Amino acid sequence: MENDRFAVVRQNADALASVRLKLETGETLVGADAAKILSSELNAARGDPAQTAEALFRAGETARDILPDTASRLSFVRTIAADAKISETDLFPVLGGGDPIRVLYARVGAADRAYRLVSSILSDPRVGYAESSSEAAEGVENGDADLLLLPYADAAGNPVLSSDALTKTHGLYLAALARVGVGEGLTYGLFGRAILPGLSGRLTLHLSIPSPDADLLADLFAFARGAGLIPSGARLPDAGRADCAFTGRREDCLAAAVFALTFCPGAELRGWRVAQPLFER
Repeated sequence: MENDRFAVVRQNADALASVRLKLETGETLVGADAAKILSSELNAARGDPAQTAEALFRAGETARDILPDTASRLSFVRTIAADAKISETDLFPVLGGGDPIRVLYARVGAADRAYRLVSSILSDPRVGYAESSSEAAEGVENGDADLLLLPYADAAGNPVLSSDALTKTHGLYLAALARVGVGEGLTYGLFGRAILPGLSGRLTLHLSIPSPDADLLADLFAFARGAGLIPSGARLPDAGRADCAFTGRREDCLAAAVFALTFCPGAELRGWRVAQPLFER
């Protein structure tokens, strides 16, 4: 008798799973169809991050109403990214042009050691020194340098909030991380008005989401799970915005960026870097 009862429960569960699969298949098709209609609006935005963000926001105004399901949104994002051939150069300004890459930082703490690490991944790096981190950040914002080196996290992985506020004030992207051996592993961040070109391997995308409620964050993390991304969690360093990071394959990180710009009004892309920090040996 007991086995019969469990058999009925199992049959009901299988039937429900079948219904859910059919619904998910339908939502996937709806998302792809919507993307094919709206992807043409992105063609004119290629290579211009500001125009791409604006075009995705406009597409989102329609898509947010007709695609409430995670499966449909995941399908929409993957389809629109593929059809419009969106790459990181469409989402971020990228350092390039063959000119020397100018790095600016204040020579305090282990900054010199961190610079030796990050300079190994830069093409033709040139270094300059500032009296303070604030002065260095202003120099990068003003175009006197391309990249800024700042403390990013302490040995326990806690963010250096003064540096965090500084980079946000000046609107800089996180381009790389470097971990030095002193202090049991202080981590430095390399920031700039543009990201580094030609990144390969597993990447990490950093996002800033305004006024996130539980539903919005749940939707974002459900999307990340569907895209095969590993989230590092959501942090609320100041009122009204949440910082999130997702790590995975290039195409999946690109999809997460498209998702945020489309379905999270006011979202900002805050970094694009190789997932693994550089380590001092």
